[in-house]
Amino acid sequence: MAVECKVQSGTLTFGGPTGNQDSQWKFLGKFGYAIGTGRYEIRLRLHNSLDQDQVLPRPHLEIFLDEDWPQHGRIAACRRAEDVPARKTHGMLSPGQFGIWGPWEVGMLYQTVRSHIWYFALSDCPDELLLSMPGNKNFSYTVDYEIRWRQFDDSELSMEMRYMPMATVLALLILSAMACWFAAKSQSLRRTVGKLHPVVRSLLLAMGLQWTSQALHLLHLLDYQKDGRGLQLADGLAEVLFMLSQVGAASLLIAIAQGYSLVRSKLGEVELLVPVVVVVTVLHVALVAIGKMQSEDYKYHENEGLVGWILLLVRLSLFVWFRSGC
Repeated sequence: MAVECKVQSGTLTFGGPTGNQDSQWKFLGKFGYAIGTGRYEIRLRLHNSLDQDQVLPRPHLEIFLDEDWPQHGRIAACRRAEDVPARKTHGMLSPGQFGIWGPWEVGMLYQTVRSHIWYFALSDCPDELLLSMPGNKNFSYTVDYEIRWRQFDDSELSMEMRYMPMATVLALLILSAMACWFAAKSQSLRRTVGKLHPVVRSLLLAMGLQWTSQALHLLHLLDYQKDGRGLQLADGLAEVLFMLSQVGAASLLIAIAQGYSLVRSKLGEVELLVPVVVVVTVLHVALVAIGKMQSEDYKYHENEGLVGWILLLVRLSLFVWFRSGC
């Protein structure tokens, strides 16, 4: 049977000799619950074995509401559950030992007025009694975690993603219809004049890149519904192809604005266009990769923060270049 839930996993290290509270508190992830009763499940597994005089760590799962979350950065890590505050604390999780996962521990969250984004963090702030024990003075440990989220109707999609599969299918169908119409017109033009102008071929390429991007994104979402993880490679490649499609279309417009197809017969005659397009393309691909690696604690979409501002600046620069050519 297919498992329909958002699944997130990773490895975290707690503690150490520094006494830094940030090493005792780790952000896990977030999930947007719709109105109703949502569910979460979490399990842990110790990475390293314990000495005989060391106490089995029992971290707490702290859950914060979106209305309170912006305060957490101003509060000491071990005080966040009380001072932010955490709307729910799932205490004393039991990690498995010797490479074996601990039991799944389940909790519920309720929304009655509106949808909310809930933020999840693991905390293991030791009390003074534990710190006074010889084996735990500078004790640190590494733990693997898996956490799963479900909506009230067992959907695995966070609130902002609930209609994305339907929207992606609709976009792909419309784009397919446009591509078929464009291909038919291009074939008719080719029979009339003997060959297609490079502008038409460039538009076909840009449309093909965008269609492939939408198809890969749809594959990612469909697989996401089965295992809660999706096809990360397909998702990343879809973002890259979408950016390349946009860069290609923008570059073509700039080339036409600079006189290509009017006073120049070859694209290479448009000064600076080719090297600038190469730089812009590499920059867009790099920004997509950086956006994928950003932490999601304050992130709501792929092009947020510095990545989004850089993209905006690049696009405005391309528009100014196009306008100056016109």
